Amino acid sequence: MAAPKDIRQSLERKRAALRREISSWEPTWKELARYLAPYLGYFEGDQRNEGNRRDDEIIDGSALRAISVFVSGLQSGLTSPARPWFRLTTTDQQLGKSKRVRSWLDDVQRIMFDIFSESNFYDELLRAYAELAVFGTASILISEDYDTVIRCRAYTAGEYAIGLNAERRVDTFYTLSRLSPRQMVGRFGIDAVSEAVREAYENDRGDDTYREVHFLIDPNDGKVPFLGMEDRPWRGIHWETTAEPGKLLEVAGFHEFPVPAPRWNATGRDVYGRGPGWDAIGDTKMLQKMQRDKLMALDKLVNPPMTGPSTLRRTGVNLLPGGMNYSDAMTTGDGLRPVYQLNPDLQAIEYSIEKTQQAIRSTFYNDLFLMLANSPRPQMTAREVAERFEEKLLMLGPILERTEGDLLSPTIERVFGIMERVGILPPPPEEVEGAPIQVEYISILAQAQRMVGTSAIEQFTSFVGTLAGVKPEVLDNYNADAAAAQYGEMLGIPADLMYDDEVVAEIRETRAKQQQQQQMAAMMQQGAQGVKTLSEADTGENNALGALLGGMGGGGAQ
Repeated sequence: MAAPKDIRQSLERKRAALRREISSWEPTWKELARYLAPYLGYFEGDQRNEGNRRDDEIIDGSALRAISVFVSGLQSGLTSPARPWFRLTTTDQQLGKSKRVRSWLDDVQRIMFDIFSESNFYDELLRAYAELAVFGTASILISEDYDTVIRCRAYTAGEYAIGLNAERRVDTFYTLSRLSPRQMVGRFGIDAVSEAVREAYENDRGDDTYREVHFLIDPNDGKVPFLGMEDRPWRGIHWETTAEPGKLLEVAGFHEFPVPAPRWNATGRDVYGRGPGWDAIGDTKMLQKMQRDKLMALDKLVNPPMTGPSTLRRTGVNLLPGGMNYSDAMTTGDGLRPVYQLNPDLQAIEYSIEKTQQAIRSTFYNDLFLMLANSPRPQMTAREVAERFEEKLLMLGPILERTEGDLLSPTIERVFGIMERVGILPPPPEEVEGAPIQVEYISILAQAQRMVGTSAIEQFTSFVGTLAGVKPEVLDNYNADAAAAQYGEMLGIPADLMYDDEVVAEIRETRAKQQQQQQMAAMMQQGAQGVKTLSEADTGENNALGALLGGMGGGGAQ
């Protein structure tokens, strides 16, 4: 694709700036990969499809297992493929109560969950969670796909770079790929590739060498016009390193930023985040040294270094069970003996190792995630999770919110936009046209996080109820309506399970009228009963009622 010659220079400048940004991060990423995840990370100098082992530094695999538990726990607790983990709502509560609107939102949710399940989304999401755990930053490219609507690709540390906008949000993505001529022709077409690639492909050398292909996604500033892309907020450009000046492989436009890039804990002006791996690297390196020392101590205990008379140098030493060694030295102590006595406290060593392993598992929240996995009740409620691990959930809360905001919400927005453009979005009802739609997360961890705040409401309500038994007027201080509304919001109760203020007022007004009518009916019945009793009473002169009536002038004529 022909383009102004200076576009390549502009792209190269942006690429170089992004690469400089990660130069100070890569040494730490390499160390994290070496000790925590040897098969993650792809850095300059690494060979493509390298089959060599990269776990030479790892003797104790506790960190690898802890990361595996973390990734699986985050997947099952936050984005489980087996249960709904989000729902679509509207910001207008009245609109959300409409049966037609609710039905349409439910249909959209169902289609989105089908798309996630039928594509490779959950597989790539696992890789992204592993990147978050180890390096603190992840990225997933979400592309349109003819067969499965979307196709995802998670990148590993070192093979991509990101940039931020003024609001500190990721809006730029760059990656370098190495493709064979056959792959390049299959991906971009024979007319898009350079002359060198076309020649290699046509001469049956399509797999002989790999060429560098750059890919940059950045905001479309409109400075370089591309036909049909003027209305796209983002542009994506592929180009070869050695292509002719002004020649591009592909230019694409995006309505949404297609690469959600969550960062576990980004502080200050940092572009990249720091994950649990940053906290665990010290313990992990210490654990490897402790295991080496323990194995060396065991080796010296079982097979200690020996000393003996020089005469054995000629005959050699037989250390096999029952072996015989001959020496002319007859002095006591001149036979074979250990150079020094070793008596390691293996129990203390094992205790120290176990404490370090536990610290690593705790850093990756294994106690929380394994509680979910090892529970005898697989359908543990959010309340049970919150009650058992309230402290852990409080620590995990900000991270979950950032993951939802930086990874899941952009993913849902991206998929929703693709569904709308390819025509698989159900026709919306008229009342929802133009209305903002928001995402509410209902995963087990999201619900448990909200449940932590409900304990305070429960404790306060119980306290007020106890006081009311002694001093009933204390209930005048308790706003039960506000407590119920706040409690329901924290639990994520659907809006149609609670009435709004107007309906509540009508219900109470009707109840008050019914009570008033019941009171009036009771009074009328009591009055009627009194009249009946009086009508049946004996009014003779010899009883009190007769005397009373007579005194009131109610007696007969004299």
